Amino acid sequence: MNTVRKIPCCTTVRISSPCLFMDKKTGCQFPDKHCHPIVPNCKGEKENCKHIIQIETEEYCNAYMNPNIQWEFCTKCPLETHIPKKEEKKKGVLDTRKAAKHHKQKG
Repeated sequence: MNTVRKIPCCTTVRISSPCLFMDKKTGCQFPDKHCHPIVPNCKGEKENCKHIIQIETEEYCNAYMNPNIQWEFCTKCPLETHIPKKEEKKKGVLDTRKAAKHHKQKG
């Protein structure tokens, strides 16, 4: 029988929001004991990241308790939704036999 674990809700900053760091008995298990507001990198020029939630007068990340860590150590947030992804051109593997055969057919 599969049991679904109910995620407890925050009782510190993000009141009533499900939080993986919240423990029913001991409270917030996050090292700082509270969530941190978003950083300027979380906001884009044209649009904001879709993970931003407004709580009272502050804005918080719905995915990370301390968004500054993502930008400081990773140089970019892996969940950012406000910065367009650049498509990388795939470089094909050069098969020298096929290239030589193709060259002979042209010449």
